Amino acid sequence: MKRIILPLISLPLLVASISSCTSADSKQTDTVSDTLTSVAAEEVEAFTSPDLQWKELQGNVKQCVVTRYEAFLKDSICIISNHKAQLIDTLCFTKSGLIEHISMHTYGEGLYYAMQNTTLEYDADGVFQSGFDTLGNEMNYDVTLRRNEEGYVTELYRFIKDSEIPVYGDEMVWENGRVKECTFFEYDLSSTWKRRYDEDGRLIEEKSTFIDTDEGSEIVLKYNYIDTDSIGNWVERHLTNEIISINYDLRHGTETRTPQPPIYYVERREITYYDK
Repeated sequence: MKRIILPLISLPLLVASISSCTSADSKQTDTVSDTLTSVAAEEVEAFTSPDLQWKELQGNVKQCVVTRYEAFLKDSICIISNHKAQLIDTLCFTKSGLIEHISMHTYGEGLYYAMQNTTLEYDADGVFQSGFDTLGNEMNYDVTLRRNEEGYVTELYRFIKDSEIPVYGDEMVWENGRVKECTFFEYDLSSTWKRRYDEDGRLIEEKSTFIDTDEGSEIVLKYNYIDTDSIGNWVERHLTNEIISINYDLRHGTETRTPQPPIYYVERREITYYDK
């Protein structure tokens, strides 16, 4: 079956989806409650921007660091099984809410690997001018960014220098200020994910199906929000990765769907704000 391209924030799930579950280290556990702290309406900062909405943020955010940990479920409580972060994703914004830096590192084989290190540059009016990406493999990429009439990012491409064909890219379809559908591609591989939100506009599900001749898989990522800060931004949530393996009988035109054991993660955000 072809290699699966997952959402940028979920790329490390590919490793987990094809490996067996390991037992948790009893000396390294962290219990997380399953209740969401409410935030009074008057406490929520009204400021937002298309880029902050893209990354599920509001308020005068300067930097947001997302850290993901592997976890397991016990008595309906998510417990961190490995305190070595599986993913560290750093986002930086200007005072006007423009995203200016994106970096992502994943952990594997005892090392952290840089999967993205993008810098975006704007003029004094906030119009995108240029971008570049430098990765640990010493590959340098030119970055282009396109927005729709409302200012939302619809395309973010990375090109090898002096090439006209992007090797990595994100494409977003927006609806009511939320990403309704996103497509990620790497060279000739791509995946499209449909998103679903709750009544408060929080992402609660991403879903995609992959088909390759006589086999495929359906992947559903489900999000459960645990805690927020005083601005209303989530600072902790649980992620469940549900996978269904699909085998197609081409002769009889039937399919067999086999659910796999779910995989659990805890995601935490450390958010820094500009001084008012």
